Amino acid sequence: MDAYFFLHSIFITIFILLICTSIAYCNDDDDDYHQYLSCNSTYNCGILKDIGYPFWGNGRSQFCGYQGFELLCEEGQYSTADIGGQKFRVLDISRSAAAIMTIAPVGIWGQDACPVKFINISLSQSLFTLAPSAQNLSFFYGCPPQTDHIPVRNKFNCTINGSLQDAYFVDESLLRINPPNLTKCNISISLPVNQMAIEELLIGNEGVGITLNKGFDVQYTSVIINCSACQNSDGRCGSNFPSLEFLCFCPDQPYPRMCLKPGTHVYSFHINKMFLFIVFLCGS
Repeated sequence: MDAYFFLHSIFITIFILLICTSIAYCNDDDDDYHQYLSCNSTYNCGILKDIGYPFWGNGRSQFCGYQGFELLCEEGQYSTADIGGQKFRVLDISRSAAAIMTIAPVGIWGQDACPVKFINISLSQSLFTLAPSAQNLSFFYGCPPQTDHIPVRNKFNCTINGSLQDAYFVDESLLRINPPNLTKCNISISLPVNQMAIEELLIGNEGVGITLNKGFDVQYTSVIINCSACQNSDGRCGSNFPSLEFLCFCPDQPYPRMCLKPGTHVYSFHINKMFLFIVFLCGS
């Protein structure tokens, strides 16, 4: 009789634990499915449409993106992003595997190419790198005459502190020649510019200000390297804040890389083992 009551108590205990675990699992499962559905939404603002991972913001949840890729929708018309403490206007985001974004610095330029503040553009190297289509263009302000060594097309005027001064832009090929007197310029800064924009600038089709406002291309390939496998398994790419680990959100739960096929869920395996154990006790 004692053995019967002992087995009966074990059965009741396991049954209660199974129900409690199932309820907790269902709650977690609801949260997981909510994340999966939430990451179906995309970022939309102005000309940027249907932008997905690693970007987030403007109603798209943070866990659907990656830290450092928040987009702000300004006045419902254009997007900005903070990169390395500098605010950039996001002009375009490519959906190709090359993962290219076109950005232009905000709050640096006044009229034409006269800077409001003199800073060099630095990127967060862990997230962004200059695309092959971009190269650094150097600007020199408050310079003595350079007519003997720098082409006239590279010269422009700029008003700084109320004074009209000579200024020059020099690409990487011309900079390697190391024209004399550049070291005598009052201020120099280096900014990335797309190669096609530089070519338009050199042939005189566009001014310096227009060229700079066209921005430059950056890549973020390393951040999306895990996303293809997740998407191919019908998952939604995201990340775990604040650890920044990549997560693939699936209908049942998040996974480190991709969604598992039906029937391979680890939880179901444990439930089946518990059920067999209960059957064994009842049959003893």
